[in-house]
Amino acid sequence: MCLPRIVKIVTCRPTRDLMKENSEPLPDLSDDEFMQIFHLKRNIVKELIEELRPLIPNPRRSDGVPLTAKILITLAFYASGSIQTLVSKSPVHNVSQATVSRAVKQVTEAFDQIYHKYVKWPTQRSERLLIKAKFCNKFKIPGVLGCIDGTHVAILKPSYNSQLYNNVKGSQSINVMIVCDSDLNILCTNSSSPGSTHDSIVWENNILCKELNQLHDEGDCAYPLRRTMMTPILNTREGTPEHAYYLLHAAAHSTIERCISDLKSRFRCLLLARSLHYSPAVASKIVKACCILHNIANEANSPVPEMTLEEIRTEKLRTPQDVCLNELEMALEGNGSPSRALLEGEEFRQALINRLWMEP
Repeated sequence: MCLPRIVKIVTCRPTRDLMKENSEPLPDLSDDEFMQIFHLKRNIVKELIEELRPLIPNPRRSDGVPLTAKILITLAFYASGSIQTLVSKSPVHNVSQATVSRAVKQVTEAFDQIYHKYVKWPTQRSERLLIKAKFCNKFKIPGVLGCIDGTHVAILKPSYNSQLYNNVKGSQSINVMIVCDSDLNILCTNSSSPGSTHDSIVWENNILCKELNQLHDEGDCAYPLRRTMMTPILNTREGTPEHAYYLLHAAAHSTIERCISDLKSRFRCLLLARSLHYSPAVASKIVKACCILHNIANEANSPVPEMTLEEIRTEKLRTPQDVCLNELEMALEGNGSPSRALLEGEEFRQALINRLWMEP
């Protein structure tokens, strides 16, 4: 009866290289092999190890997994989404599932402590003006501070309030709101909403929504049309001002689509083909950690690994689609009457359409 337990302990022991604290992480791997495992450059990982070192608890036992190994284990998990698929040179080779789980939780918690250092909304006027100028130069639309969209991340069925996490596809997920700039840097996220939550509700409950309403600055039909949120006009006629606006809007909105695609390509643990085997709270922090790493990799111009055709197909097939918010909003008003905020948004959008049509 005891033999299986003894065998498991022996086979799950970390490899010798994993137990070493090296200044150079996994020196036996070439840069290409390192990139293939972690989807991050070696110098980035070295800097992360030093930054996270004070934030991660030391091993409690003399034979505990060293800090460097914990970080490598977690980064490899983020990149692959499954320890079973990692190559034999991976730092998590022959490490037990329990060890991986503990490492992921500890390192993810450490990432959560530095989230606001790397994912930052522009609070200074000069920062906002720069973002607006870049959007205007690239897409000819003035006043754009960011593009917004939602993406779902699959999780296992939670042990509590599980019905809240049932999305329209019938699977369990969290609904993640992401805002990015024209350079695909993530400016804001909300990863705490259950999969049944409509994109518009995630947005309306976010503090950024309130801040933008105050700023009156300037995204996807699932969001409410407001003076601070320009949504597309569908089914436009070619040659009309509305169609010209639609094309410009679609081009600008492609930035958030590419941002989310790059995020999930780099960190496949977020793909809908995978499922995070953690509580919603831990899964939320894993998403935030991946957003941090996305911004770091993006700034370093790190290459983005390509998804396989099967991963792309599965992502599209399993992605829940929200109903058009403006139609839903009118229905909720009763008697099909649009809200005052919606009417103000339509007036503001029409003024923008006219302006864009008149400008050369």
